[in-house]
Amino acid sequence: MTIESDSKVSLLDSLAERGIKLGEELGASQIEINIQSGFTRSVEIKNNSTSGAQQQSRGGIGVRAYFGKKLGIASATLLDMKSLEETVASAVKLAKLAPDDDDFNSLPFTDKKVDKINGLFDPFLKELDPLEFLDYANSMIQGVVDTHEKAIAGGKFDNYFQEGFVRNSLGINQYSKSTALVAYASVAVPMDPSNVGSGFEFHGATKWDKNYDFYELGKKAGNKSIQMLDAKVANTAELPVLFNARATRGSIGAIIGTGVNGFSVMNKTSYFSDKIGSDIAVTELNVWDDPLVEAGLGSREFDAEGYPSMRINLLENGVLKSYVTDSYTAFKLGVDNTGSANRFGISGKPKPGIAQLQIGAGDASEAQLLEDMKEGIFIESAVNPNAGSPEISSQINRGFYVKDGEIQYPVKNTMIASNVFDFLKNISAISKELLFEMGQQSPAILVDKMTISGEKRA
Repeated sequence: MTIESDSKVSLLDSLAERGIKLGEELGASQIEINIQSGFTRSVEIKNNSTSGAQQQSRGGIGVRAYFGKKLGIASATLLDMKSLEETVASAVKLAKLAPDDDDFNSLPFTDKKVDKINGLFDPFLKELDPLEFLDYANSMIQGVVDTHEKAIAGGKFDNYFQEGFVRNSLGINQYSKSTALVAYASVAVPMDPSNVGSGFEFHGATKWDKNYDFYELGKKAGNKSIQMLDAKVANTAELPVLFNARATRGSIGAIIGTGVNGFSVMNKTSYFSDKIGSDIAVTELNVWDDPLVEAGLGSREFDAEGYPSMRINLLENGVLKSYVTDSYTAFKLGVDNTGSANRFGISGKPKPGIAQLQIGAGDASEAQLLEDMKEGIFIESAVNPNAGSPEISSQINRGFYVKDGEIQYPVKNTMIASNVFDFLKNISAISKELLFEMGQQSPAILVDKMTISGEKRA
């Protein structure tokens, strides 16, 4: 740690400490101080060129003050003592004026130790030269344009650094420091207005890999776009659907993540409400949340309230085992706090969510599953449940019609539908091969029957 960073940590720590004392002096029964500092460096890519590097500050001061069961929230962007004192005073004043929240019990407190995770901070990424950043973006663009003379690259490079404290008046006092690099390439290959191939590729990491090839990332995105040329509308039918590992991760993540969210369960809007211990999927399916993976993009030592992170078994042999909760929803549901609080923005009220989904392997061969498919769809994009509903209805953004084990053509303007319970029960095979990416693992899965909506069969 440099002298400069030592000084910044000391400032953040002193602000958090002063915020707690001031809140108590002003009459708050409980108070939480969230102080964060950092930046985002970005390079946007449009029409095969970069827009130049930009840097924006991230963070500020967020205060949650309770006066009994009354809550006041205030925030500021300046990191100085005057700003802190004004923000704490505002939060306490608002709390005194607020109505009681009878579902509130307490901010979190614990004697559990935080598990340390390696690889969440890389000093090289924090100090990455913006000019070098542009070089990587231009290399990615070159990879795109080398795939096809009509390829048009878009996308973005983001480099993040974040550090800060979460502290409350009940003894929570946590410090974190992290970096991340996320690169995304989107490509269009317009042959004519009715025949445009599109595709994308991405890379995310918490530490620098000097051997990573951004030219190849662009090339992959370009080749995926070419694969989508001459797409056709699929016939309407009920067909088996083979999801590749990324599509599995996105689909299972959306289905399970929505269903086990403690806030939705608390409000009786989750389709998994009252289903703990129920057999909701095939026995081969195992799903868990693991925010403790080394160098995972979603890894964290503690949640947005400072409560220690932990591995959570969500689905074990098809049986629903747990919801994900924060301090508020855990009390309301009468279950343990799983340390799953997320916060959107420095002043946002925390709500639970999955940090880093993991899906267990099966015993099938992904290649053999495709070869054995008489007729079906091979899909590389996720499906999602409709908001507030167990029904699934999604556009196939990237999929291919399969006949006798061979991909025949890419599909377009085609919908795919099911519901979450049929989807989970109709999984007939899970691949033994796993994709390990950005701290997550996922297999390919075969769903025996889904409704494909395109053209009517003759």
